[in-house]
Amino acid sequence: MKNITFLFLLFPLSAQVLSNPADFRNAYQSAKQALQESATYENFWKMAKAAYEFATHGVAANRTEERKAIYQEGKDAADRARKMNPSGVEGHYWFGVNLGSWAETNGIMASLFAAGDLLSAAEQAARLNPRYLNAAPLALKARVLHKAPGWPVSVGNRDQAEADLRRALTLGGDRNRTVYKFLAELLIDKGNKAEAKALLQKGLQLPADAENPYADNKTVNEMQEILAKL
Repeated sequence: MKNITFLFLLFPLSAQVLSNPADFRNAYQSAKQALQESATYENFWKMAKAAYEFATHGVAANRTEERKAIYQEGKDAADRARKMNPSGVEGHYWFGVNLGSWAETNGIMASLFAAGDLLSAAEQAARLNPRYLNAAPLALKARVLHKAPGWPVSVGNRDQAEADLRRALTLGGDRNRTVYKFLAELLIDKGNKAEAKALLQKGLQLPADAENPYADNKTVNEMQEILAKL
């Protein structure tokens, strides 16, 4: 069975410019300090967000155990947030992002085991606010449905994933480069390379993300690599 790659999602919501790996470490340490000083809902989900970003962009890919530990920390913080405020989209969304990244780092069996909980968190976030961070909850949900095996092995459903991503484009996702990337990758897997190419070209034309140029540049490079292979 092939590897399941759920994520590498980043939908920034930063008060500072994140332009290199050290910036993500600093943001993570600041979020941890804020949470130690005040255990509020906002500080819990912001800790989860900072942990995800730091593990993904601030820790080298070969430092697997460190990344696992930080994703776990983010997952735990987000879980506290969503229990404190079940109607808050942020707790559910950042729980899903950290869970998916943690599972992916732990391997295929962990990814399969986590798929149901990840889908549930993404669905809840999408129900609460599908427009959050330019339709990020719908993109997260669609990514799980795309990458997970279908029934009876897991929760995968490529047709539903496509419907969710197309809906995302009508709810702010047209300003989100990652939504174009996810939909293009899905369409390639479904054999529709022509539309995938057009989506990649359109996504690459979006304005640069001034708050998070490091992650945005990574997404641009990934999209250019996909486009070059079509």
